[in-house]
Amino acid sequence: MASYLDGTTSVSVGVSIVLFNSVFHLSPWMIGVLVSGFQLAFAVGAIVGGRLGDVFGRRAVYSADLLICAVAMLVIIIAPNPAVLVVGFVITGLALGADIPASVALVFEEASAGRRGSAVAMSQVFLFSGVVLTQFIGIGVSDLGGLGARLLFVHPMVVSLIVWFLRREMKESPAWEQANVTVDARARRKRDLRLLLRQPYGSALIAITVFYVFSSVSGNITGQYSTYLITTISKSTVLTATIVSVGTTLLLIAAGVAFQRLVDRTAARRVLFVLGTALTVVGSLVPLIAGFSLWSVVVMLCATGVGFAWAGEGLFRVWTQEIFPTEIRSTSQGLTYGIGRFAIAGYGVFVPALAADGPTALMVVMAACGAVTAVLGLLWIPQLTHARPVTRSAGAPLLLSRARG
Repeated sequence: MASYLDGTTSVSVGVSIVLFNSVFHLSPWMIGVLVSGFQLAFAVGAIVGGRLGDVFGRRAVYSADLLICAVAMLVIIIAPNPAVLVVGFVITGLALGADIPASVALVFEEASAGRRGSAVAMSQVFLFSGVVLTQFIGIGVSDLGGLGARLLFVHPMVVSLIVWFLRREMKESPAWEQANVTVDARARRKRDLRLLLRQPYGSALIAITVFYVFSSVSGNITGQYSTYLITTISKSTVLTATIVSVGTTLLLIAAGVAFQRLVDRTAARRVLFVLGTALTVVGSLVPLIAGFSLWSVVVMLCATGVGFAWAGEGLFRVWTQEIFPTEIRSTSQGLTYGIGRFAIAGYGVFVPALAADGPTALMVVMAACGAVTAVLGLLWIPQLTHARPVTRSAGAPLLLSRARG
Protein backbone atom coordinates (compact mmCIF):
# COMPACT_ATOMS: atom_id res chain seq x y z
CA MET A 1 0.00 0.00 0.00
CA ALA A 2 3.01 2.30 0.22
CA SER A 3 3.03 2.38 -3.59
CA TYR A 4 -0.69 3.18 -3.65
CA LEU A 5 -0.02 6.10 -1.32
CA ASP A 6 2.91 7.18 -3.49
CA GLY A 7 0.62 7.34 -6.53
CA THR A 8 -2.29 9.08 -4.84
CA THR A 9 -0.10 11.58 -2.99
CA SER A 10 1.98 12.50 -6.03
CA VAL A 11 -1.17 13.31 -8.01
CA SER A 12 -2.68 15.15 -5.03
CA VAL A 13 0.41 17.33 -4.78
CA GLY A 14 0.22 18.28 -8.46
CA VAL A 15 -3.52 19.01 -8.49
CA SER A 16 -3.58 20.77 -5.11
CA ILE A 17 -0.96 23.30 -6.20
CA VAL A 18 -3.41 24.69 -8.75
CA LEU A 19 -6.27 24.76 -6.23
CA PHE A 20 -4.23 26.21 -3.37
CA ASN A 21 -3.09 28.95 -5.73
CA SER A 22 -6.62 30.38 -5.75
CA VAL A 23 -6.39 30.91 -1.99
CA PHE A 24 -2.74 31.64 -1.27
CA HIS A 25 -1.84 33.31 -4.61
CA LEU A 26 1.38 31.31 -4.82
CA SER A 27 4.31 32.77 -6.70
CA PRO A 28 6.06 30.63 -9.34
CA TRP A 29 8.97 30.36 -6.93
CA MET A 30 6.74 29.03 -4.12
CA ILE A 31 5.10 26.53 -6.47
CA GLY A 32 8.56 25.24 -7.35
CA VAL A 33 9.47 25.00 -3.67
CA LEU A 34 6.35 22.97 -2.90
CA VAL A 35 6.66 20.49 -5.78
CA SER A 36 10.44 20.13 -5.63
CA GLY A 37 10.35 20.01 -1.83
CA PHE A 38 8.06 16.98 -1.94
CA GLN A 39 10.16 15.20 -4.58
CA LEU A 40 13.49 15.89 -2.90
CA ALA A 41 12.13 14.93 0.53
CA PHE A 42 10.87 11.66 -0.98
CA ALA A 43 14.37 10.98 -2.33
CA VAL A 44 16.01 11.68 1.04
CA GLY A 45 13.38 9.59 2.82
CA ALA A 46 14.03 6.63 0.50
CA ILE A 47 17.78 6.74 1.10
CA VAL A 48 17.47 7.09 4.89
CA GLY A 49 14.53 4.71 5.24
CA GLY A 50 16.21 2.06 3.12
CA ARG A 51 19.28 2.16 5.30
CA LEU A 52 17.27 2.03 8.53
CA GLY A 53 15.33 -0.95 7.18
CA ASP A 54 18.53 -2.98 6.85
CA VAL A 55 20.13 -1.85 10.11
CA PHE A 56 17.15 -1.99 12.47
CA GLY A 57 14.70 -4.20 10.57
CA ARG A 58 11.75 -3.74 8.22
CA ARG A 59 9.26 -3.46 11.06
CA ALA A 60 11.15 -0.61 12.73
CA VAL A 61 10.48 1.51 9.65
CA TYR A 62 7.01 0.50 8.49
CA SER A 63 5.49 0.51 11.97
CA ALA A 64 5.88 4.28 12.34
CA ASP A 65 6.35 6.05 9.03
CA LEU A 66 2.74 5.99 7.84
CA LEU A 67 1.54 7.48 11.13
CA ILE A 68 3.99 10.32 10.54
CA CYS A 69 2.70 10.57 6.98
CA ALA A 70 -0.91 10.87 8.18
CA VAL A 71 0.01 13.63 10.63
CA ALA A 72 1.88 15.49 7.87
CA MET A 73 -1.17 15.27 5.60
CA LEU A 74 -3.31 16.67 8.40
CA VAL A 75 -0.88 19.60 8.52
CA ILE A 76 -1.51 20.15 4.78
CA ILE A 77 -5.28 19.95 5.27
CA ILE A 78 -5.33 22.63 7.98
CA ALA A 79 -2.43 24.73 6.64
CA PRO A 80 -3.18 28.46 7.13
CA ASN A 81 -0.37 29.71 4.89
CA PRO A 82 2.20 28.55 2.28
CA ALA A 83 4.97 28.10 4.86
CA VAL A 84 2.95 25.44 6.70
CA LEU A 85 2.16 23.83 3.34
CA VAL A 86 5.89 23.45 2.69
CA VAL A 87 6.33 21.74 6.07
CA GLY A 88 3.47 19.34 5.35
CA PHE A 89 4.70 18.51 1.85
CA VAL A 90 8.28 17.89 2.99
CA ILE A 91 7.36 15.65 5.93
CA THR A 92 4.91 13.71 3.76
CA GLY A 93 7.66 13.12 1.19
CA LEU A 94 10.13 11.99 3.84
CA ALA A 95 7.68 9.51 5.39
CA LEU A 96 6.49 8.03 2.10
CA GLY A 97 10.01 7.76 0.73
CA ALA A 98 11.18 5.95 3.86
CA ASP A 99 8.36 3.42 3.67
CA ILE A 100 8.81 2.06 0.15
CA PRO A 101 12.25 0.32 0.38
CA ALA A 102 11.42 -1.47 3.63
CA SER A 103 7.88 -2.46 2.64
CA VAL A 104 8.84 -3.74 -0.83
CA ALA A 105 11.74 -5.72 0.67
CA LEU A 106 9.32 -7.27 3.17
CA VAL A 107 6.87 -8.21 0.40
CA PHE A 108 9.66 -9.94 -1.54
CA GLU A 109 10.99 -11.80 1.52
CA GLU A 110 7.54 -12.96 2.62
CA ALA A 111 6.44 -14.20 -0.81
CA SER A 112 6.70 -17.87 -1.74
CA ALA A 113 9.40 -19.10 -4.11
CA GLY A 114 8.41 -18.64 -7.73
CA ARG A 115 6.00 -15.82 -6.86
CA ARG A 116 8.36 -13.19 -5.47
CA GLY A 117 8.56 -11.16 -8.68
CA SER A 118 4.78 -11.19 -8.99
CA ALA A 119 4.36 -10.03 -5.40
CA VAL A 120 6.73 -7.10 -5.93
CA ALA A 121 5.21 -6.21 -9.32
CA MET A 122 1.82 -5.90 -7.66
CA SER A 123 3.12 -2.72 -6.03
CA GLN A 124 3.19 -1.12 -9.50
CA VAL A 125 -0.49 -1.97 -9.98
CA PHE A 126 -1.25 -0.30 -6.64
CA LEU A 127 0.77 2.74 -7.77
CA PHE A 128 -1.26 3.13 -10.97
CA SER A 129 -4.52 2.49 -9.08
CA GLY A 130 -3.72 5.28 -6.64
CA VAL A 131 -3.06 7.61 -9.54
CA VAL A 132 -6.32 6.94 -11.39
CA LEU A 133 -8.53 7.08 -8.28
CA THR A 134 -7.02 10.42 -7.29
CA GLN A 135 -7.56 11.72 -10.83
CA PHE A 136 -11.28 10.99 -10.41
CA ILE A 137 -11.29 12.70 -7.01
CA GLY A 138 -9.47 15.65 -8.55
CA ILE A 139 -12.21 16.01 -11.17
CA GLY A 140 -14.82 16.04 -8.41
CA VAL A 141 -13.15 18.76 -6.33
CA SER A 142 -11.75 20.85 -9.19
CA ASP A 143 -14.31 23.65 -8.69
CA LEU A 144 -13.88 23.91 -4.91
CA GLY A 145 -10.66 25.93 -4.85
CA GLY A 146 -8.68 25.70 -1.61
CA LEU A 147 -11.29 23.43 -0.01
CA GLY A 148 -10.89 21.00 -2.89
CA ALA A 149 -7.12 20.98 -2.37
CA ARG A 150 -7.58 20.09 1.29
CA LEU A 151 -10.14 17.38 0.50
CA LEU A 152 -7.65 15.74 -1.86
CA PHE A 153 -5.42 14.84 1.09
CA VAL A 154 -8.22 13.42 3.24
CA HIS A 155 -8.23 10.24 1.14
CA PRO A 156 -4.48 9.38 1.48
CA MET A 157 -4.53 10.45 5.15
CA VAL A 158 -7.33 7.98 5.95
CA VAL A 159 -5.61 5.21 3.96
CA SER A 160 -2.34 5.90 5.82
CA LEU A 161 -4.07 5.56 9.19
CA ILE A 162 -5.85 2.33 8.20
CA VAL A 163 -2.68 0.72 6.85
CA TRP A 164 -0.68 1.85 9.90
CA PHE A 165 -3.31 0.31 12.20
CA LEU A 166 -3.30 -3.00 10.31
CA ARG A 167 0.51 -3.12 10.26
CA ARG A 168 0.75 -3.04 14.05
CA GLU A 169 0.21 -6.80 14.17
CA MET A 170 2.80 -7.59 11.51
CA LYS A 171 6.02 -9.30 12.54
CA GLU A 172 9.59 -8.75 11.43
CA SER A 173 10.78 -10.31 8.19
CA PRO A 174 12.03 -13.85 8.98
CA ALA A 175 14.71 -13.48 6.30
CA TRP A 176 16.04 -10.31 7.94
CA GLU A 177 15.98 -11.93 11.39
CA GLN A 178 17.83 -14.99 10.13
CA ALA A 179 20.50 -12.87 8.46
CA ASN A 180 21.03 -10.76 11.58
CA VAL A 181 20.31 -13.11 14.47
CA THR A 182 23.75 -12.71 16.09
CA VAL A 183 24.78 -9.34 14.67
CA ASP A 184 24.16 -6.08 16.54
CA ALA A 185 23.24 -2.80 14.83
CA ARG A 186 26.77 -1.36 14.93
CA ALA A 187 28.27 -4.46 13.33
CA ARG A 188 25.50 -4.48 10.71
CA ARG A 189 26.28 -0.90 9.70
CA LYS A 190 29.93 -1.73 9.02
CA ARG A 191 29.24 -5.09 7.36
CA ASP A 192 26.48 -3.85 5.09
CA LEU A 193 28.42 -0.89 3.71
CA ARG A 194 31.39 -3.11 2.89
CA LEU A 195 29.07 -5.58 1.19
CA LEU A 196 27.32 -2.89 -0.84
CA LEU A 197 30.53 -1.31 -2.16
CA ARG A 198 32.47 -4.44 -3.04
CA GLN A 199 31.95 -6.66 -6.08
CA PRO A 200 29.65 -7.94 -7.35
CA TYR A 201 27.23 -5.50 -5.73
CA GLY A 202 29.12 -2.28 -6.44
CA SER A 203 28.71 -2.62 -10.20
CA ALA A 204 25.15 -3.90 -9.74
CA LEU A 205 24.27 -0.76 -7.79
CA ILE A 206 25.57 1.41 -10.64
CA ALA A 207 23.74 -0.61 -13.30
CA ILE A 208 20.40 -0.60 -11.51
CA THR A 209 20.65 3.11 -10.68
CA VAL A 210 21.45 4.10 -14.26
CA PHE A 211 18.62 1.87 -15.50
CA TYR A 212 16.12 3.47 -13.12
CA VAL A 213 17.15 7.01 -14.05
CA PHE A 214 16.85 6.48 -17.81
CA SER A 215 13.72 4.32 -17.68
CA SER A 216 11.98 6.91 -15.49
CA VAL A 217 12.35 9.71 -18.05
CA SER A 218 9.39 8.71 -20.23
CA GLY A 219 7.38 7.47 -17.24
CA ASN A 220 7.78 10.76 -15.40
CA ILE A 221 7.09 12.90 -18.46
CA THR A 222 3.94 11.00 -19.47
CA GLY A 223 2.81 10.75 -15.85
CA GLN A 224 3.35 14.17 -14.31
CA TYR A 225 3.26 16.24 -17.48
CA SER A 226 0.61 14.52 -19.60
CA THR A 227 -1.92 17.33 -19.09
CA TYR A 228 0.71 19.95 -19.85
CA LEU A 229 1.86 18.11 -22.99
CA ILE A 230 -1.67 17.70 -24.36
CA THR A 231 -2.65 21.32 -23.76
CA THR A 232 0.68 22.74 -24.96
CA ILE A 233 1.60 20.56 -27.94
CA SER A 234 -1.86 19.71 -29.31
CA LYS A 235 -3.58 22.92 -28.08
CA SER A 236 -6.41 20.89 -26.50
CA THR A 237 -8.52 21.80 -23.47
CA VAL A 238 -7.79 20.83 -19.88
CA LEU A 239 -10.96 18.68 -19.85
CA THR A 240 -9.72 16.74 -22.88
CA ALA A 241 -6.32 16.33 -21.24
CA THR A 242 -7.94 15.05 -18.04
CA ILE A 243 -10.02 12.47 -19.91
CA VAL A 244 -6.94 11.30 -21.81
CA SER A 245 -4.89 11.08 -18.59
CA VAL A 246 -7.52 8.94 -16.87
CA GLY A 247 -7.82 6.67 -19.91
CA THR A 248 -4.04 6.31 -20.15
CA THR A 249 -3.77 5.40 -16.48
CA LEU A 250 -6.46 2.73 -16.83
CA LEU A 251 -4.40 1.29 -19.69
CA LEU A 252 -1.35 1.33 -17.41
CA ILE A 253 -3.23 -0.65 -14.78
CA ALA A 254 -4.05 -3.32 -17.37
CA ALA A 255 -0.42 -3.38 -18.54
CA GLY A 256 0.75 -3.58 -14.92
CA VAL A 257 -1.52 -6.56 -14.24
CA ALA A 258 -0.14 -8.34 -17.32
CA PHE A 259 3.40 -7.67 -16.12
CA GLN A 260 2.56 -8.89 -12.62
CA ARG A 261 1.20 -12.19 -13.97
CA LEU A 262 4.19 -12.90 -16.22
CA VAL A 263 7.22 -11.43 -14.44
CA ASP A 264 8.24 -14.68 -12.72
CA ARG A 265 8.56 -16.43 -16.09
CA THR A 266 12.02 -15.68 -17.43
CA ALA A 267 11.17 -15.88 -21.14
CA ALA A 268 7.95 -13.87 -20.77
CA ARG A 269 9.74 -11.21 -18.73
CA ARG A 270 12.32 -10.82 -21.48
CA VAL A 271 9.64 -10.53 -24.16
CA LEU A 272 7.77 -7.88 -22.16
CA PHE A 273 11.00 -5.95 -21.67
CA VAL A 274 11.79 -5.94 -25.40
CA LEU A 275 8.23 -4.91 -26.25
CA GLY A 276 8.27 -2.25 -23.53
CA THR A 277 11.48 -0.59 -24.67
CA ALA A 278 10.34 -0.78 -28.32
CA LEU A 279 7.06 0.93 -27.42
CA THR A 280 8.96 3.64 -25.56
CA VAL A 281 11.33 4.38 -28.44
CA VAL A 282 8.80 4.15 -31.27
CA GLY A 283 6.00 5.80 -29.29
CA SER A 284 8.20 8.78 -28.46
CA LEU A 285 8.82 9.35 -32.18
CA VAL A 286 5.18 9.13 -33.31
CA PRO A 287 4.52 12.91 -33.00
CA LEU A 288 7.65 13.58 -35.04
CA ILE A 289 6.53 11.20 -37.79
CA ALA A 290 2.78 11.89 -37.81
CA GLY A 291 2.90 15.55 -36.80
CA PHE A 292 2.02 17.21 -33.51
CA SER A 293 -1.70 16.66 -32.95
CA LEU A 294 -3.98 15.42 -30.20
CA TRP A 295 -4.05 11.88 -31.57
CA SER A 296 -0.30 11.61 -32.09
CA VAL A 297 0.29 12.80 -28.52
CA VAL A 298 -2.31 10.33 -27.20
CA VAL A 299 -0.59 7.48 -29.06
CA MET A 300 2.74 8.60 -27.63
CA LEU A 301 1.37 8.70 -24.07
CA CYS A 302 -0.24 5.25 -24.38
CA ALA A 303 2.82 3.62 -25.96
CA THR A 304 5.37 5.10 -23.58
CA GLY A 305 3.07 4.42 -20.62
CA VAL A 306 2.79 0.71 -21.43
CA GLY A 307 6.52 0.70 -22.12
CA PHE A 308 7.15 2.09 -18.65
CA ALA A 309 4.87 -0.56 -17.10
CA TRP A 310 6.77 -3.40 -18.81
CA ALA A 311 10.32 -2.03 -18.86
CA GLY A 312 10.39 0.60 -16.13
CA GLU A 313 9.88 0.97 -12.41
CA GLY A 314 8.15 -2.37 -11.88
CA LEU A 315 11.08 -4.28 -13.36
CA PHE A 316 13.50 -2.05 -11.45
CA ARG A 317 11.85 -3.06 -8.18
CA VAL A 318 11.95 -6.76 -9.05
CA TRP A 319 15.60 -6.64 -10.12
CA THR A 320 16.60 -4.76 -6.97
CA GLN A 321 15.03 -7.42 -4.77
CA GLU A 322 16.53 -10.31 -6.75
CA ILE A 323 20.06 -8.99 -7.19
CA PHE A 324 20.83 -7.74 -3.68
CA PRO A 325 20.86 -10.03 -0.62
CA THR A 326 18.75 -9.52 2.49
CA GLU A 327 21.52 -7.67 4.33
CA ILE A 328 21.57 -4.76 1.84
CA ARG A 329 18.27 -5.17 -0.02
CA SER A 330 16.48 -2.21 1.55
CA THR A 331 19.59 -0.01 1.50
CA SER A 332 20.28 -0.61 -2.19
CA GLN A 333 16.70 0.03 -3.25
CA GLY A 334 16.47 3.17 -1.13
CA LEU A 335 19.73 4.48 -2.56
CA THR A 336 18.79 3.83 -6.19
CA TYR A 337 15.28 5.16 -5.60
CA GLY A 338 16.66 8.31 -3.98
CA ILE A 339 19.19 9.00 -6.72
CA GLY A 340 16.50 8.39 -9.34
CA ARG A 341 14.10 10.82 -7.68
CA PHE A 342 16.83 13.46 -7.50
CA ALA A 343 17.39 12.99 -11.23
CA ILE A 344 13.64 13.18 -11.93
CA ALA A 345 13.39 16.44 -9.99
CA GLY A 346 16.37 17.78 -11.95
CA TYR A 347 15.32 17.05 -15.53
CA GLY A 348 11.68 17.75 -14.72
CA VAL A 349 12.58 21.43 -14.50
CA PHE A 350 13.33 21.47 -18.23
CA VAL A 351 10.29 19.52 -19.47
CA PRO A 352 7.80 22.45 -19.67
CA ALA A 353 10.31 24.62 -21.52
CA LEU A 354 11.16 21.85 -23.99
CA ALA A 355 7.48 21.11 -24.60
CA ALA A 356 6.68 24.78 -25.23
CA ASP A 357 9.75 25.83 -27.22
CA GLY A 358 10.99 22.68 -28.87
CA PRO A 359 8.83 19.54 -28.45
CA THR A 360 10.96 17.80 -31.07
CA ALA A 361 13.92 17.82 -28.68
CA LEU A 362 11.72 16.39 -25.90
CA MET A 363 10.58 13.49 -28.08
CA VAL A 364 14.15 12.73 -29.13
CA VAL A 365 15.32 12.73 -25.49
CA MET A 366 12.56 10.27 -24.56
CA ALA A 367 13.43 7.96 -27.45
CA ALA A 368 17.15 8.11 -26.65
CA CYS A 369 16.51 7.26 -22.99
CA GLY A 370 14.37 4.32 -24.09
CA ALA A 371 17.23 3.07 -26.26
CA VAL A 372 19.70 3.35 -23.36
CA THR A 373 17.25 1.43 -21.16
CA ALA A 374 17.10 -1.35 -23.75
CA VAL A 375 20.89 -1.67 -23.88
CA LEU A 376 21.17 -1.79 -20.08
CA GLY A 377 18.36 -4.31 -19.69
CA LEU A 378 19.50 -6.63 -22.46
CA LEU A 379 23.30 -6.49 -22.24
CA TRP A 380 24.41 -5.39 -18.76
CA ILE A 381 21.89 -6.27 -16.07
CA PRO A 382 21.41 -9.93 -17.17
CA GLN A 383 25.14 -10.44 -16.56
CA LEU A 384 24.91 -9.36 -12.93
CA THR A 385 25.11 -11.87 -10.09
CA HIS A 386 21.87 -12.50 -8.23
CA ALA A 387 21.72 -13.29 -4.52
CA ARG A 388 19.95 -16.43 -3.42
CA PRO A 389 17.42 -16.16 -0.59
CA VAL A 390 19.09 -16.39 2.82
CA THR A 391 19.45 -20.04 3.80
CA ARG A 392 22.60 -19.78 5.88
CA SER A 393 23.53 -19.35 9.48
CA ALA A 394 24.51 -15.87 10.61
CA GLY A 395 28.10 -15.01 9.84
CA ALA A 396 28.45 -17.54 7.03
CA PRO A 397 29.40 -16.27 3.58
CA LEU A 398 26.66 -15.19 1.21
CA LEU A 399 25.53 -17.67 -1.42
CA LEU A 400 25.37 -16.32 -4.95
CA SER A 401 24.04 -17.58 -8.23
CA ARG A 402 24.22 -16.25 -11.76
CA ALA A 403 21.46 -13.98 -12.93
CA ARG A 404 18.65 -15.44 -14.99
CA GLY A 405 17.87 -12.30 -17.00
